[in-house]
Amino acid sequence: MNFSRQSIEYFKPDRIHQPDGFIDHFRYLPRPYASLAVVRHGAWEYREYRHNEPDSTGIAAVGDLLFVPMGATYDGFWHCEDGEVQMISLHFETAEIGIFGSQRSVVQTIRGADFKAAAGDPDFDYIYEFERIAEICDTTNEQPKSQERFELMRRFYRLLEVTVPCLVRRDESERDIGIEPALNYLKENYFKPCTVTELARLCSLSDSHFYLRFKRAIGVTPIEYKNRLMISNAERLLIDEPELTIEEVSERMGFSSSSYFRRIFKRMSSLSPRDFRKTGQDIL
Repeated sequence: MNFSRQSIEYFKPDRIHQPDGFIDHFRYLPRPYASLAVVRHGAWEYREYRHNEPDSTGIAAVGDLLFVPMGATYDGFWHCEDGEVQMISLHFETAEIGIFGSQRSVVQTIRGADFKAAAGDPDFDYIYEFERIAEICDTTNEQPKSQERFELMRRFYRLLEVTVPCLVRRDESERDIGIEPALNYLKENYFKPCTVTELARLCSLSDSHFYLRFKRAIGVTPIEYKNRLMISNAERLLIDEPELTIEEVSERMGFSSSSYFRRIFKRMSSLSPRDFRKTGQDIL
């Protein structure tokens, strides 16, 4: 049995603190990874978009879990009357997107009682699992030793195991399986030059047929989607690797010049790369 395609390629716990009224703007940028979070104080309200139109809404309060699939586009609104919203978020990316991608699931709230029911254990302390994972990374400077790393991943996989049956699947009729080879290729190779013809060939479709099906399924053209992936991953890189210069980030993302990267970044993120990094923006 081969488990390689289910491996975790990116994992980062994050203790998030945001003031009342803060807004996450990801309406035009697909999330570069999936996230599973638990609210510790305050509340988080979301509005998800599909094809640039509002698709679903919800709110998570203290003790609720949040799931945001990779590729989701949404706005998030932080609410707290006393102090700041606090949550622990586990950002991750799997080798195969599957159910953790926005083609197959939605941004959603999972109630604590429902999560415990899915675990089959009313005493399952999922909040402690989040806290322990964050604690391991806090005390090891995000570089846990072998034993700690195994504990961390054991707890994380247990949370994922319970999460999967709780996820709301999109209607299969909304999915276009025929374009998934192109989506998977772009996920792995967003930093490389490519054409609509090359993407269409991966799906065994003509250029025009592929273009229409891609835009109908995703809401934007293939090249626009690629650009959004580049900027979305650049945001992650700007925060996760502060030692990199803007020019180095631009080069890693495959932009022809740093000036072009800055222009596209500001158009999509409403901030320059430098200003985005300075905010230290927490991403749910």
